[in-house]
Amino acid sequence: MFIYVGTSRPKSKLKVGALLIRFSEPPKSILEPENWFALYKSSHVFLAYPAHPQRGFFMVNEAVTSGVRWVSEPHFINHVDIQDLWVFDLPEHVYRAVKNYGDLMSGAPYPFLENLGIGIQRVVKWIFRKDILNPFDDNERAIKCSELFFRALFNHKLELDICKIKEDLWNLKGEYISADIDSLGVRDTELVLNWLVENGYCTKARAIEPVQNSSTLTSGPLVS
Repeated sequence: MFIYVGTSRPKSKLKVGALLIRFSEPPKSILEPENWFALYKSSHVFLAYPAHPQRGFFMVNEAVTSGVRWVSEPHFINHVDIQDLWVFDLPEHVYRAVKNYGDLMSGAPYPFLENLGIGIQRVVKWIFRKDILNPFDDNERAIKCSELFFRALFNHKLELDICKIKEDLWNLKGEYISADIDSLGVRDTELVLNWLVENGYCTKARAIEPVQNSSTLTSGPLVS
């Protein structure tokens, strides 16, 4: 059974929160002032469940400033530009556990302070080249977008080990991520998802496609 994970950014250029996230995502160095104001392509992570024959649109599970919610395709694509997609083909029991986690967390608040903590971590990393813990880590009392993906999938697909992924990304690609799920942002999520592609856990997707039944995809794309 198929679950999609995607990254996006708002269609509106006036979303201050999204701009701050895009500003904080690219690696920056105090020695490279030309990169200080670079914006990352994405500001958001979401999970999507393909359209069903009885429901002709996909559903998105996401964490936004109003809390964790479910929204339909027409509402979602009216407000965002999808940047990248990955698709997981999961056993039915894992699929249901991942989806149930999204249901369980519905309405959970957004961790504004935890996001501020990520910003503090990155500034310390840029200026002092040191790693610190997120000073506002709140575990699962509140959920941000990337955290929703990591907790939904990694809590239920037990062979996935964020420490192993962190080690491989550093040793093979020179990319640093935290092993603390509460400290992972949008770019970190994309690094992990691409590692998962390279190691056979998921594949890149061009579109969120409808389902013919509970475990088969058809060919007609709903998102270009």
